[in-house]
Formats: sequence, structure tokens, C-alpha cells
Amino acid sequence: MPGPRPIGRHLNAIAGKALGPHGPAFATLLAEWDAIVGPRLASVALPLKLQFPKGRQEDAVLHLGVSGPAALFIQHEEPQILQRLNGFFGFRAVARLKLTQAPPATKRRRDRPAPTPRRLSAGESAALESQTAAVESGDLREALASLGRAILATEKPTGSPKR
Repeated sequence: MPGPRPIGRHLNAIAGKALGPHGPAFATLLAEWDAIVGPRLASVALPLKLQFPKGRQEDAVLHLGVSGPAALFIQHEEPQILQRLNGFFGFRAVARLKLTQAPPATKRRRDRPAPTPRRLSAGESAALESQTAAVESGDLREALASLGRAILATEKPTGSPKR
């Protein structure tokens, strides 16, 4: 049984319409930021906006929120950062960086150890099964049950599951 899947796989399809014509590029940039620039830079700078010139699909300005003295480092490393970004996109998508003072970048949730889920009680399991029993699609029923188990396993036991 497959577990939860990362939403990053579907980010372009989900965010494309909401973020406009350049939204998928920015969504992909956000999803892959750590891999593109490395953990050292990703810990002090976060993309805020990818701004393309009107009517163009290249030479954008990437607005970065930068914490403290890291701005000096980023200015010094700008040519290498641009090279990594454009290598990632496969064309000259970003022409320059614009830095904005921002609070320190927080560690992303995936950097924290996952909490150990607790075992569900027999009553919780039975209640979850009865709540999903009416769903006709087997795949959907199993996905909902899996989500329910994951949610209940991270909550403190209360005697009965929340509705």
C-alpha cells in the first residue's frame, strides 16, 4: 500500500492557474530551491518573487528574502547562483537577483525528524473503518483511511476520534 505522496510532484498543476503564466516556473523554483542553491544558501535566503519583463519568458529578476550579513555573500556569489538557476531551468530564465532584508530562513518541515506515530486503539480503528465504509471507490476509501490513520496517529488519544 503506497503511503502519502509529496505534493511537490503536483505543484505545477495545482499552482499554475493561481500564480499566472510564470507561476509554474516559480512553483518549481520554490520546490527545488534547496537542491538548486545548496543547503548553506537555502538556510539564509528564500525566493519571494520571480518577475519577468512584460511579454518575455526570460531575463527575470529573482527577488530573494535574505537574512542579515548573508546579503554580502549572495552579492559575491551572484554569478554562480545565476548559473545554477539558469542551468536548472535550461535557459537564461533569471538575469539578476534583487535582495530584500528578511528574517532568517526557517528550517523546512522536512528537515525536522518526523514524529513517531502512535498505534491506534481498536476503537479508533473501528470508527475510522465505519466512517470510510460508505465510500464506493476502493482506492479513494483506502486513501481516506490512510489519511485518517496518519492524522489520528499524530494526535493525543482522547478516547474517540475527532469528527
